[in-house]
Order: sequence, then structure tokens, then C-alpha cells
Amino acid sequence: MNLCETDVAALLHSSSFGDERFLANQLIAYQNLSGYVEALRGDASEAATADTQLDEHRAVLDRYSSGSLLPSETVQLETLRRLGIRVIPFGDAGYPTLLCEIPDPPPVLYHRGAWQDLNTPQVAMVGARQASTQARTIAHELAARMASAGLLVTSGLALGVDSCAHEGALTQGHTISVLAHGIDQIYPRRHQALAQKILERGCLISEQPLFTRPNKSTFPKRNRLISGLSLGVIIVEAAQLSGTLVTARHALEQNRELWVLPWSVFHHQGRGGLELLSQGAQVCLGPEDVLRQLASNPLLQGALRSELKVTAKDKIRVEASPLLLSFNDGVTTLDSLISSSRLSRQALQAELVELELGGLIRKTPRGYIRL
Repeated sequence: MNLCETDVAALLHSSSFGDERFLANQLIAYQNLSGYVEALRGDASEAATADTQLDEHRAVLDRYSSGSLLPSETVQLETLRRLGIRVIPFGDAGYPTLLCEIPDPPPVLYHRGAWQDLNTPQVAMVGARQASTQARTIAHELAARMASAGLLVTSGLALGVDSCAHEGALTQGHTISVLAHGIDQIYPRRHQALAQKILERGCLISEQPLFTRPNKSTFPKRNRLISGLSLGVIIVEAAQLSGTLVTARHALEQNRELWVLPWSVFHHQGRGGLELLSQGAQVCLGPEDVLRQLASNPLLQGALRSELKVTAKDKIRVEASPLLLSFNDGVTTLDSLISSSRLSRQALQAELVELELGGLIRKTPRGYIRL
């Protein structure tokens, strides 16, 4: 019987649940799934020394070849087909090249969605789940600028910064969501509509076998993939001891670029980011900081679109305005700015217009927000 690698990869991976490093090591040793399956079909000594996991993999292969799958295995294959899930084992042509570089690449990736090329240059954006209003705005607009420049924006579909990054990217381009559970489900449930939009203009991926529920161990594990898939990671907002800092640590260990937005020392949600800056992370004051750094990356080979970079001079010019120092972390009222800046109302409004056109502030019904 001819083997379907998609089926075999999913079944072997499911049977390895709890010990997937074994499967990963075998795929790395044999370079791809075909090599490992050939070894399993041969003499036991060809695959490796006798091992319980090897025996289980041979049993799975025998059941699949003979058409006598367990009911749970049949349901698994039916789910793959019903949801249009693509299974990508290590060594497959569609497996992301950057993930091959990390210390613990997943043996199998599950993929759903319109965007197929996981090697498209990506930049990750992550941050607090209970994000401030300002951080949400920044994440949305920064992601839109990254997507407009031709980058895929990668994040984790979580509440707060992640969801705003996905939404922003979809206004100008495409986005990838890395899930911490089986790709057959969406968590949090309130993001069902967002996930559907991502499926239509981006994709969802997961390393977890089908039907795996999210738990406290799968989220930090997922974070290494967010950074591993990307050329660099932007930390929008992170408190001390935040889970976001796990992604930052992975980025550094994987030799990825790391940018952090600088917040006030009085902004609790930004204290974790300030610690990263003190440890050598790069400051991100706007999209130009990221695009300028990535433009020299040999993996991009000039792929970045240039229309955003021409705005850098204008932004530097308005960024020199001392008026920006008068803004707090939330909404700053016009009266407050008049008092702190000592400008006339007319002069102040003229400068506010310039800053707004430069993309550094945004007007709201209650005042102004620094971006």
C-alpha cells in the first residue's frame, strides 16, 4: 500500500505525544519522514536499538498499511481532511528553514489557511494580554506598517497585543498565528472571528497534535516557535515576570533580533521591556527602526518594499519636538499640554497637527495619545 506522508506524520506524531523529541530526533537523523519510515519497515536493527517508542511507531505503520486503524486514528485522519489541515514533517520542502536552526525544532507542524509559504520573511510582535489602550493602538499600527513593507507579522492569537497585531497586519497584508493547542480548535473562543479572518488572508500553525487542549506548559513552548519563525521579535509591552519575556529569551537564544518599545518607569506594563533594554535589546521608536535593521539581513535580499522607508526623515524631524515629553502614558488632554508646554493654544494646535501627520500621536475624543 502506498503511504500518504501527511497521514503517517500525523499518526506517528500523535502516538509520540509526551515524547515528541524521540520522533524529532529520528526525523533529523534520517533527514526526513521517508527515510524514517523506510527504516521502520526494514529490519529493527536498521531503525535503531529496540525501543518502546520505535515499537509503537512500527505498530502505527502496520495498522495504517493494513487499513486497520484504531477508531481514534480514523477520527484524526477524518479531521485532517475535513478542516483542510496540511501536515508538514521535519525535512519536508514546506518546513520553515529558520525553524531548522533552533535547538528543538518540532517534528511536525500543522497548517491551516490561505498563506502557504512559511519561509516568507516574518517579524514577530508580542506583548501583554491585559494591554494598555496605548499598547493596543501601537501594536495595531506598527503591525500594519510591517505588513505594508512586505513582512508577515507573526503572533500568538492571545488577548491584548497579539490580537491587535494580527488585526493590524490584516489591514495591509498577511499574518501568521502560532497556536498553543491543537489546530482543530481556537483559544480564546472569543477570537473565532479573528481566526477566520486569519485563515482567509494568512494561516494558523501549531506543533501540537490534534485535539490537544491548551495548558500552562504549551504556551511557553509555543513561544519558541513565534521567535524561531521570525527574523526578529518586537516586544510591544511587557510587565516584569511576564510570559512575553519568555519569547524575548527565546529570541536571544535563537540569535534573532529583539526590539523593545521604551515605556515610562512608572508604567507597570512596560517594566519588563525596560529590563530587556538594560540588557542590550534594541529600542523601537517606530517601524523605521525595525525596517532599517532588517534591510541589511541577507535573507531578505532586498525584498522589503521601500515606500515606508522614505518617511524616516520626516519622522525624525517631528520626533525632535520637545512637546512629546509632555505626553503621559495614557490620554493627555489639550489643557494639560497647554499648561506643561507653555505654548499658546494656536501654536500648540499647529504642532499637534504636525505630530499627528508624522504618525507620532493620535487624537481621541478625550485628548491625545502618544504612539
